[in-house]
Amino acid sequence: MPIDGISQLIAVTQLKAQNANDQALHGATKQRELLGKQQTLRAVQRTFSELTRMEQQSAMTELQLKLGAFRKTLSHPAAALLDQWLEWAAQHR
Repeated sequence: MPIDGISQLIAVTQLKAQNANDQALHGATKQRELLGKQQTLRAVQRTFSELTRMEQQSAMTELQLKLGAFRKTLSHPAAALLDQWLEWAAQHR
């Protein structure tokens, strides 16, 4: 009879160890999935940041072209005043 009790105790211990191993494996799998999602999110953020920067550069180039065309329509004193204002604005942004 005592051997039967020991066998049952061993079986229960092995079952608990197996459950603990299964939970640990599940936790590790979940952590890997979350790391993958985090890496994907960071890649998307970098792409968005780069696109935003490119859009800003494109808008700035377009604005400079329009400003250059507008400057050509001004008289010399008005163009000089515009240049002074642009210099001031560049220093104070």
